[in-house]
Amino acid sequence: MASPTKEKTPKPASGKSKSKGKEKKETELEDLKQELDIDDHMISLEEFCTRYNTSTDVGLTRAMAAEVFERDGPNCLIPPRKTPKWVKDFVKDMFPKQTLVIRSGEPISVDIENVVVGDLVQLKGGDRIPADVRIVEADGFKIDISLLTGESEPQIRSPEFTNDNPFETRNIALFCTVGVEGSAKGIVFNTGNRMVMAPSALRVSRLDLEETPSYCCCSS
Repeated sequence: MASPTKEKTPKPASGKSKSKGKEKKETELEDLKQELDIDDHMISLEEFCTRYNTSTDVGLTRAMAAEVFERDGPNCLIPPRKTPKWVKDFVKDMFPKQTLVIRSGEPISVDIENVVVGDLVQLKGGDRIPADVRIVEADGFKIDISLLTGESEPQIRSPEFTNDNPFETRNIALFCTVGVEGSAKGIVFNTGNRMVMAPSALRVSRLDLEETPSYCCCSS
């Protein structure tokens, strides 16, 4: 008599693929921290303003902003040429549509793509940070940096330099973070694909679009 065939018990999903994806992101971020070589948060504010030909009071003039835009191009992430259109559209949605800048001493609302290095920007709770910004003035300003460091608690941002690491110092607010409360003014020092988190944001968008289409790097 033939022995009864035993049914194979299906093995539970291990979740290894998601775990590996998360570990890869964390590794990439750690590598980025090690490779990052900027001093915009460390130099004096006077030297910083001289470097970007701007000021903490009036910002750039409109003519100066136009010159910088001509030099650097629009403030947007530009994926590789072969990237599918739907991925490019997703990356575009990572930016807010407009932000408030001060040019020639006057606050004006501009499209995000027109923000340039040296622009004096006004930030508040609920705003996505439009570029890499050095904080020059703050009133109880806090940002969500969980996508950068995994830190779940909102972090204070102020004009004080507190850490060599630009991810942790209080006087830097990087693209891909979100204002939670309070208000601040800051001067832009990186835009577009030159922003600190631009390479990681492009990689994350491609990875997470495959796993969870609703994910957005800078969702508020």
